[in-house]
Amino acid sequence: MGVSIYGPHTKLINLVIHDAGVGVGCWTPAEEAEVYGTVIYHNGWQGPTPDRGHGHGIYGQNAVGTKRMVDNIIFNQYGYGIHNYTQGGELKGFWIEGNILFGNGSAAQPSTGDEPNLLVGGYKAAERVRVVSNYSYHALAKQGTTNVQLSYTAKNNKDLVVKENYFAGGSLVSLVQEWEQAQVTGNTFVGGQDLVAALLPEGVGASAYQWENNTYISVNKSPAATPFIFRSQGQGQNYTFAAWQQATGFDKSSKYFKSGTGRPTGVKIAVRPNQYEAGRANIVVYNWDLKDTVEVEVNNVLRVGAKYEVRNVLNYFGIPVAAGIYDGRPLRLPMKGTDTGPEFNAFVLLAPAP
Repeated sequence: MGVSIYGPHTKLINLVIHDAGVGVGCWTPAEEAEVYGTVIYHNGWQGPTPDRGHGHGIYGQNAVGTKRMVDNIIFNQYGYGIHNYTQGGELKGFWIEGNILFGNGSAAQPSTGDEPNLLVGGYKAAERVRVVSNYSYHALAKQGTTNVQLSYTAKNNKDLVVKENYFAGGSLVSLVQEWEQAQVTGNTFVGGQDLVAALLPEGVGASAYQWENNTYISVNKSPAATPFIFRSQGQGQNYTFAAWQQATGFDKSSKYFKSGTGRPTGVKIAVRPNQYEAGRANIVVYNWDLKDTVEVEVNNVLRVGAKYEVRNVLNYFGIPVAAGIYDGRPLRLPMKGTDTGPEFNAFVLLAPAP
């Protein structure tokens, strides 16, 4: 174990945790605990053949209050990224915001597909789960996994909010299953096979869900692609976007784009200023245009004249990929030279002490 939290109100802030069994164990007695701004990678272990990889970035359970998992960068575990799961405990009250999650499961061998970057679900029903403004990535060509899994075996999970996230990759980008109430709004889903699955509990109709103002980007070249899965009563089935809208009443104002080239276009950049450390921020870049470098505005983080350095999290303790005195212009960050580049990279911007 990297760090196990049992004490109420404990906060882990801006740590680096790597090459342990589980990165952070955030257990039920740690009421109102927070894991913030922490870089978590290469945790877990390989089970004997033909077993799988084990060990997750954050392993969470909760019964009282709300656990906060915010603005962490979690990647390349043997198991899952965030794994809020239980067999006999509770999953009540999670605030999951601003995390960058990618490549989790990739350390295991043999690897037929990466593990979910985010799981919330177990043998007992979950409730009070909020998933807001997170960023996840699996390579678009990677098959055999769900990127974001909001379910497990329990029936009739209670209430879920999935809002303003950007999820890319996986055979299924996002699974929302067995929730009595769900708000799924303002998200972007990017994938080459199935984009979303909404599998409702028996007796719960689509009117119990607010599912609207989302953006879907399919890179499946097949003109007959049906990347939407829905079940209200009986068996789930796949739909085209228009048929999904008709069957569910969801996404009346949402947008669906289908790429004829087999990949998205443009560049998606997000900068998350650190709440506890001035001059620090997490940066995530989806570089669908495969540019060698991208320009990133950081004027909401740095003041002109401040020293700065930028570290690619895939080589966190190596030489910074950019450094200098901030002059107010966008930072130019290299996108090549990593396992995920040039398509995707995550960085930490730091303002080193004088």
